[in-house]
Amino acid sequence: GSATQFIEVPDLGKNHLALSGISLNGEYDKGGNSEALVQAGPALRRMRRGMVLNYGYAIYNIQLAPDNRPSLTTQIKLFYDGQPVLIGKEVSLKEQQTAKTKRIFAGGSIDLGANLKPGEYLLQVIVNDLMAKEKHRTSTQWINFEIVN
Repeated sequence: GSATQFIEVPDLGKNHLALSGISLNGEYDKGGNSEALVQAGPALRRMRRGMVLNYGYAIYNIQLAPDNRPSLTTQIKLFYDGQPVLIGKEVSLKEQQTAKTKRIFAGGSIDLGANLKPGEYLLQVIVNDLMAKEKHRTSTQWINFEIVN
């Protein structure tokens, strides 16, 4: 057999805002089933209700203010069956250090709770660079995962 999957590789040479792929893993707040934790890793992405979903990504080609600090906002959206089930607030990404490399790493966590239905979900990350020209100010990335019983 064979399998195919398309990946999008941004052209970082154009100096436009870009995001890496999103890495996911799940964990229980207090202990939990070790087999479920294996399935909740970056490869399988099979989460269980009640887990905490951790996500991380890199932001490339950040435009910097004169003090070498970025001015970024981030927002997440969670979709089930094409419909949003969670729309996070747009928040400022607080970067404590200067970003002379024009690249930083970001991420967060989502409590999956007990109310989400089993099935396929999409996590969308949206990043806005307030220092960039309007045409290249926003970048977005998606990743799918599954919630199982």
